Amino acid sequence: MNDFYFIYYPIGPTYIKTMMVTFKYIPKDTNVVVMTNTPELLNNVNVDFNLIILDIDTLVDDFSREYEPLIKETDDEKYIKKKLEYKIKFSYAKHRYIIPWLIKRNITKFALLESGCLINFDKKLTNVYEHFKNNFKERNLLFGPVMNRDCSNHILDISKPIFDAENIDFNIVKTIESPLTVFDGWLRGFWFNDIKLLEKYFNIWDNIVKQTYKNNLPYFDLDFRFIYDEHLIGIINETFKRQYDVLVDDIIIDGGRIVKHIYHPENEYSSLHHPLYHSFGLETANSRQEFFEKNKINLIKFYGTNHGFDEKTMSEIIYDYPKN
Repeated sequence: MNDFYFIYYPIGPTYIKTMMVTFKYIPKDTNVVVMTNTPELLNNVNVDFNLIILDIDTLVDDFSREYEPLIKETDDEKYIKKKLEYKIKFSYAKHRYIIPWLIKRNITKFALLESGCLINFDKKLTNVYEHFKNNFKERNLLFGPVMNRDCSNHILDISKPIFDAENIDFNIVKTIESPLTVFDGWLRGFWFNDIKLLEKYFNIWDNIVKQTYKNNLPYFDLDFRFIYDEHLIGIINETFKRQYDVLVDDIIIDGGRIVKHIYHPENEYSSLHHPLYHSFGLETANSRQEFFEKNKINLIKFYGTNHGFDEKTMSEIIYDYPKN
C-alpha cells in the first residue's frame, strides 16, 4: 500500500489515545499521517509502519486559525473543561488542509478518518486494497459511508464565483436536488488519478467553507458542539460526479469498509451527544472512571449490539477500560 495514506485528525489527548489503539493492528507497509495540534503527545511512539506526525498549525492559513480555532491541551481533564468552558465547536472541515500537503508529494489516494477508526482490525486490509487497485485503476473515486440529507442548497448565493473560477458549469450545481447523498464524517475516501482534479476539489471545498463563515450563513450553527460540513461535501461530490464522471460510492468488501469505525461513548462521558448512546440507557458522568462504574452493564450491551464486541475485545479497543 505504498501509494495510499490514512489520515487521522485527533484533537485532544483522549482522541489521540483512542487513535493509537489501532496502531497494533496496522501492517508494516501502511502509511499513516496524524495531523494534530499536540504532536508532542506522540513523541515517544514506536511503530513498525510508516508514521508521519504533523502539527496542524503549520498546515492551515490565518483564516482557519481565526474561524476554526482548536483547543490546545495535553491533559485529559483540562481539555474537557476547556471544551465546555470556551464553547469552541470542533470543525470537521479543518482536516481539508492535509490535501495541499499531499498534492505537493504527488499523493492522490487517501482516507480522512476520525480517531475511532480501526485499520486492519479484521485482517482484511490487503484484500480491500487489492479490490481498489483491480476495480478502479484509472477511475477517480470518492468513497465513504453514505447518508441521505435534504438539499437546502444555501451555498448557491456564495458559490457561483467559486465554481466559475474552477471552470465548472454552475447549472449543474443549481440542479442538484434532494435527497442528497453525503458521506458520514468519520470516513472520507479519495482515490484520484488526476492530481489537478484533486487540487480543484480542495479549492472549491476550502473557498465554500470560508465564504460560509464570512457570510455568517446558518449552516454551521446546526449543532452547538460540532461544525459539520457533510452537506457541503455532498454538493461538491455530486457536482464532480456529473461534470467529471467521478464515481461516488460506499465501497464495502467482504462485509466491511477500508476501516472499521467504532463509536466511543466513554469519550463523550460529560455530554453523550449522540442519540444512540441514550437509547442504551447510558448516563453522563463527571469523569471517565465514574462513567465506567455507572454504565458498565449498558456499555457492554452497547458495544455488543453495535460492534459485535465482547468485554475482552472492549478492553482491547478502549485504552483505559477497567481491568476489574
